[in-house]
Amino acid sequence: MKYNHSSTSSYFNKFPLYMGLGLLAINSTSNALAAKSDTPVKAEVSEVEIEQKTIGEKKVPEAVPPKLSRNAQIQNAMEDLAQRLSIETSDITPLSASQVTWRSGAMGCPKPGHQYTQALVPGMLIVLGAEGKHYRYHGSVSGKPNYCPSNRAETPATSRSDI
Repeated sequence: MKYNHSSTSSYFNKFPLYMGLGLLAINSTSNALAAKSDTPVKAEVSEVEIEQKTIGEKKVPEAVPPKLSRNAQIQNAMEDLAQRLSIETSDITPLSASQVTWRSGAMGCPKPGHQYTQALVPGMLIVLGAEGKHYRYHGSVSGKPNYCPSNRAETPATSRSDI
């Protein structure tokens, strides 16, 4: 059987028309239901909303968090630790910040009972010193690092120290 490309592209070229007819049908149905029922039915979608989505005038929320620089990651980790210990960030010393490869999606800090992707994941390992102890922060290459208690911390597959 031979695949006909022209019939598929024809469908996609007419998709906005099909979509508009479907919305007219929904609006007509909801009005008819509302007339027969005591409770109003809301299923209206205006053409303006569809046009805005189609031509990109409507803002779509960002699905990806903003990327952080290495210094911003270290600063985030220091601010988090300062809050946890109720101390000033000036009392915290960055000991190391390394680009690493984590062994799974747990990023070197698996939570009991959770499942993670079993693939190598590029990331960061930040070690801070405060009050005579070391504190580990694990994260993605450019995301916000998270505190990892020593009882859950795993060794990365590979590491390259930046500090």
